[in-house]
Amino acid sequence: MKKYLLIIFLLSFQNVLRAQINDSQKDSVKTEVPRSSDAEYPGGIAAFFDFLNRHFVYPPKDLKERNPGKVVVSFTVEKDGSLTNIIVNRGSSSAIYAEALRVMKLSSNWKPAIKNGRPVKATYTFPVTFNLPDLPVVQDGLDSIYATTEEEPHYPGGQMKLLEYIETHIRYPDTSRNNDKFGKVIAMVVVEKDGSLSNIKVVTAPDQALGEEAIRLIRSIPEKFIPAKQNDKLVRSVITIPILFQLTTEIFPKLPRKP
Repeated sequence: MKKYLLIIFLLSFQNVLRAQINDSQKDSVKTEVPRSSDAEYPGGIAAFFDFLNRHFVYPPKDLKERNPGKVVVSFTVEKDGSLTNIIVNRGSSSAIYAEALRVMKLSSNWKPAIKNGRPVKATYTFPVTFNLPDLPVVQDGLDSIYATTEEEPHYPGGQMKLLEYIETHIRYPDTSRNNDKFGKVIAMVVVEKDGSLSNIKVVTAPDQALGEEAIRLIRSIPEKFIPAKQNDKLVRSVITIPILFQLTTEIFPKLPRKP
């Protein structure tokens, strides 16, 4: 069983979910979509759950602070199956809000809803909860390790600079590529008082080879981090680093890969 689970609560999705239907003769007719006419993600709703699970990267700060990933998403499936009017109505944090919106925009076209034998628009709203993965406990008998600090540790040049390094130095393991394994690895890392990294542990990974590559990649980072401060003193702190492995080699692909 995967440690990182995605649970989407669709309350009686097929029978209860209300959709707003528009056709060329009526501007707005609110009705319940018949089961046979619901819009559908390619491969069904389970495939959509898998798509979200593969592409959602838990924001490091929310992961470290154990902030639950709850959002409410709404979108319109157009007659051609494309998604428009994608809105995250509310989220448990601004970062989770933004990440949920980013992932939704990656969705491929759906099979449109059908009314009277014709494709029609259908607007859906449902809650989404991304479950927090478990974080391993760091115990090394040294100074305290802070989960949150007054001044957070950071990479010189910022997050984008770190992502650039990851993108240019990542190696896709042949075993993972051959087995069609891809997705995200989340690693927990301790930033020492001198900015060096230690205690690198994989929280979640699609397979062992991708986890091992993430550890190698993090160890190869040449520059030290700017360490955290608490009460104007340098302290040890823990961060999480997400790394996405895509067969396209893009960190943030425009579309999910299809088999």
